[in-house]
Amino acid sequence: MKMITAIIEDRDGERTIKALNREGFYCTKLATTGGFLKKNNLTIIIGCEDENVNSAVEIIKREAGRRCEDRLYLSAQSNVKGASPSVPTVVGGCTLFVTDVIQFIKA
Repeated sequence: MKMITAIIEDRDGERTIKALNREGFYCTKLATTGGFLKKNNLTIIIGCEDENVNSAVEIIKREAGRRCEDRLYLSAQSNVKGASPSVPTVVGGCTLFVTDVIQFIKA
């Protein structure tokens, strides 16, 4: 058995948990705060059998991994007729830890 600890951006949390639940993974979510930028994060803890680890990791990477989104770029010159150019920006990202579980007890 393995335990997956996934630290993701808070805004990706609900979508990621729903996708995991659809595939039969049960998880515990914890509200956490990052150390460097003090941003709100979500830590998800999942216990699963060894053969299901890759499936869970792929779901998390798909729903909460790095991706490119167009973001509005605001500058002093961008106010021409209210138009602001959009700039491709990398957002999201997750940190995953997969650890061995020595003992699992459900009481």
